Amino acid sequence: MKKQGIFAIGLMSLFTIVFVSFSGQNSKYPTGAPAGNTGSPTDGQNCTHCHGGSATTVAGWITSDVPAAGYTPGTTYTITAASTGSGRKGFEVSPQSLTGTLLGTIAAGSGNQVVGTKYLTHSAAVGGSSATWTFSWTAPAAGTGSVTFYGAFAVTQSATKLSTLIIPEKTTTFISNISDETQFRIFPNPVKGEMTVSFSLQNFETIDISVCDITGNKRNTLFNGMLPPGPIKKSFDLHNLLPSGIYFITLSNGSTINVSKKVVLSF
Repeated sequence: MKKQGIFAIGLMSLFTIVFVSFSGQNSKYPTGAPAGNTGSPTDGQNCTHCHGGSATTVAGWITSDVPAAGYTPGTTYTITAASTGSGRKGFEVSPQSLTGTLLGTIAAGSGNQVVGTKYLTHSAAVGGSSATWTFSWTAPAAGTGSVTFYGAFAVTQSATKLSTLIIPEKTTTFISNISDETQFRIFPNPVKGEMTVSFSLQNFETIDISVCDITGNKRNTLFNGMLPPGPIKKSFDLHNLLPSGIYFITLSNGSTINVSKKVVLSF
């Protein structure tokens, strides 16, 4: 009887050890992942490094409120990391260059934290069918170019999802043949009702003339079409188109290159 009791206790102890071991694996890092597990080219590893299993790539699990035209250097934006699936969920995201340099600066939001200076991760694993974390990102200096956010998401013990978000830098440069005052003019300036745009082309080109606000976002397209070489004049009535304010009239040849002139609409 004594031997049977000892055997039963030993069996229960073994069961307890196994149970605790597997329970611990299901929430291996419930208060945040260790740095360097986003799956980026320099990290070289993701959640499977600790959790095991396999990783698959998904789209759209990292999003932002950066305009489609791209980020403005020095501006702070909101980045959202979201995952779906059954089980407890965690994440790690980092905006990096191909050489692993942190691009911009990051600041944690609710339910997440910064680890290792350049990584955002959960501060508590989340259950349920979905999880969402938001944090702040301040865009890097001008000339940095596109920024890639790399993210790894742990969904249950053996399911890891990888996702990326590429955000371009908003840039403005000049078309060489219409970049000075003698070749690109807007009058009167300030505009009071009707505005005339005067410029000259060296070849047949598809030209877009638009109005952008002071943040660079397009408000209206005034003209878009093919124009012949030589001097061009186009007039537009802006009286009922826009409220009075400071705008840029942009003249583009269809590429990312454009010319901007500041105009104050005064009605």
